[in-house]
Amino acid sequence: YARAFDVSETLNYLEKLDAAAGFGAGVVDTQHTLLLGHSFGAHNCWSAAGATFDAATILADCAEEGGTIVKDDCSDVAMAVFAKGLAEPRVVAAAPLAGTMHRGLNGPLGHEGAKIPVLSMSGTKDLIGADKQFDECIGCDLTWVELKDGTHQSFALSCNAPGKNEKTCSTTMAWTLAFGRRHVLGDAGVVDMLEGVKPHGDVVVTYKRRKP
Repeated sequence: YARAFDVSETLNYLEKLDAAAGFGAGVVDTQHTLLLGHSFGAHNCWSAAGATFDAATILADCAEEGGTIVKDDCSDVAMAVFAKGLAEPRVVAAAPLAGTMHRGLNGPLGHEGAKIPVLSMSGTKDLIGADKQFDECIGCDLTWVELKDGTHQSFALSCNAPGKNEKTCSTTMAWTLAFGRRHVLGDAGVVDMLEGVKPHGDVVVTYKRRKP
């Protein structure tokens, strides 16, 4: 849960900066934030979106010697945090990249608590269960985009690093930027792309849209 706290504390810090601090300080609209998370960062995204946690599953794992989920902290304090939830109201949209909901934490129904739009992106060379996540997330506002030949590292920040597939990387940038423009800035000009009206090209091999 500390990962989710990091997101909130970062927004708190930005809110306290004055304009002289640079980096957009004093003019950043932290109340309308797009959160991206790579790999296990998908957990941050679903937490901020409001996904609930399955106490019974977590406690059962804690009871096992060397539990694998929250083995570093199975205290009453930790369980109280999970019970309260980790939704961050300043995050208005989230994009988990190369990662899916952690059912060991969120349980089979955790997605029902997610109340903001979510863009899930995955690659055909990185089987993370994005198809299963889409099928399970009944009631979510979820868009799933799968990229041809995308690997686990196709979704990192730089498109210039050695070994990066330029097409998958630039496509990731295009989708996340459009998603942010739509839900942070209210830009209706990208709706056709996000709703599947506009052709997506040969890099996008799977496009599925689930509305709440």
